[in-house]
Amino acid sequence: MLQEQLAQAPAEPVRDRAPVGRAPWPSRLLDLLLLVSTVTSAAVTVRGPSTGTKVGLATLVFVLTSVIWIVLGLIYATVRIRRIRRARRGDTGWPGRLAGRRTTYLITLGTALIVLSNGTNIVVFKGSDLNSYMSRVIGITMVLVAWTILQLAYSERYARMELENTGPAHLDFPATPHPSLLEYAYFAFTVGSTFGTSDVTVQTSRMRGVVLCHGLLAFVYNTAVLGMVLSLIAG
Repeated sequence: MLQEQLAQAPAEPVRDRAPVGRAPWPSRLLDLLLLVSTVTSAAVTVRGPSTGTKVGLATLVFVLTSVIWIVLGLIYATVRIRRIRRARRGDTGWPGRLAGRRTTYLITLGTALIVLSNGTNIVVFKGSDLNSYMSRVIGITMVLVAWTILQLAYSERYARMELENTGPAHLDFPATPHPSLLEYAYFAFTVGSTFGTSDVTVQTSRMRGVVLCHGLLAFVYNTAVLGMVLSLIAG
């Protein structure tokens, strides 16, 4: 009798998963340039701008490497936002444009370096001279761009995990049997902004571990932003 009931029970629906391929070479090249620029910019930022009232060579190098990173970061964000919009409009090829697991992991680590180095600079350089002023302005800009990159990188990480998953779904989006990249971006920005998952249900231990790391990183980022704002107000 039990076997007959099991045979008659409807099978649990399996979410369709599009094949996940390698991102196009322009996207991979952009990711590589961003990683190289991240390491360079973080190293220069640790050194800091020139001290004193005159703009020195250290400040010029700091500004140059920082501006290059900001431009690459904005291009990275623009490409990802366009990818999300195209997926929302019904583009079924978006799974083949996602960044690789290692690339996404390195980018998230890179943004942490940017936040740490620039956050330190903002706290240290509190003077009214031009060197300190440029350090603060550039530092705040880089931290905000890094925060955006973190959420977009996690959007693709969540999407890739789900698409490569052969078992039960990691995430359950209410009334959305076929989530697009927009849903994963919604989830990532929700975690990054509120440290919560909103209406999305996390269903596996593996995904809970990733979400936990994301939430901790986001907490550090948001705390750094708040600390910088308070430092600027106090200064």
